[in-house]
Amino acid sequence: MQVLAQPDARNEPDAADFCYGEMEMRRHDGDRPHSERLLLTLYWALSGCGLRAPRALAWLLGAMTATV
Repeated sequence: MQVLAQPDARNEPDAADFCYGEMEMRRHDGDRPHSERLLLTLYWALSGCGLRAPRALAWLLGAMTATV
């Protein structure tokens, strides 16, 4: 029986979802400084916190189109 909480389990998809959820909680936390929440919101909008590839690709294509 494999336990998912073990470091050797190599459960990258669930770890990535956990990281994304943690970033979302930090972004919506009213106790955090406004500047940190703004930075997290910009990071979310531009790249989906590094986990949402379509959003990052859309920004890349938009930037390429704007410069051509």
